[in-house]
Amino acid sequence: MATDNLGFDPAEIAEVKQKMQANGVPFLINEEEPNSDQFVHFSFVGHHENTEVIFDCVMYTLRLIHNDKLITIAEQEAAKEFPGYIPFDIDEEGNEVGEYPEGKEEDIEDFKATILLELEEEESVKVSESIELFPDWDYGVGLEVALNVEEITEQIIGNFVTSYISGDFKLDPTLYTFQHDDESEDDGDDD
Repeated sequence: MATDNLGFDPAEIAEVKQKMQANGVPFLINEEEPNSDQFVHFSFVGHHENTEVIFDCVMYTLRLIHNDKLITIAEQEAAKEFPGYIPFDIDEEGNEVGEYPEGKEEDIEDFKATILLELEEEESVKVSESIELFPDWDYGVGLEVALNVEEITEQIIGNFVTSYISGDFKLDPTLYTFQHDDESEDDGDDD
C-alpha cells in the first residue's frame, strides 16, 4: 500500500476515530459533498487485508442506480438516432458536457422520454444490491454500495458499517426494477 495515502496513516485513522466517537456514530458523513436522501458520501474505519484503513464510501439507493441505468441507455439510443448528439455527462472537473445538434433539443428530449417509458413498461432493466471495492483509492480504500432502501439515513449507514466491519454484511441478490414518477425525478423542484 502506498504510504502517501492518508487513509492508511495511523494518525489520520486516529483522528477519524476521535471524530466518530465525538459524534457517537461509527462513520463520518462527508459534508463537503452534495449528499441527498438517495446517496451519501461518508467514511469509516475498518480493516482491509488485515490492515486498519479508512473506507471512503458512497452509498446509493437501488432506485437511483436503476434510474441512472435507464438514463444511460436512453442517452446511448439518442446518440445512435441523432447524428451529432453528444450525450450529457459530468466531466472530471464536475462540469456538465454534452451537445445537441442545432434545432434538435426538443426532438432528442422527446425521444429519450419515449425510450425511458418503454424501458420502464417492459421492465427490461433490472438491478440488484451491490458493493464495489477500490483498493487503489486516493484516500484509504474506496467503497461503492447500492442498497434496496427508500432513502439513505444515518440508521441505514450505521447498520451497514457495523455489519460490514463485523463481516456479517450480506447483499440481497434479488433483481429489482422500478417505476419512476415525475415527482421523484424532479427532486421536489416546482417548475
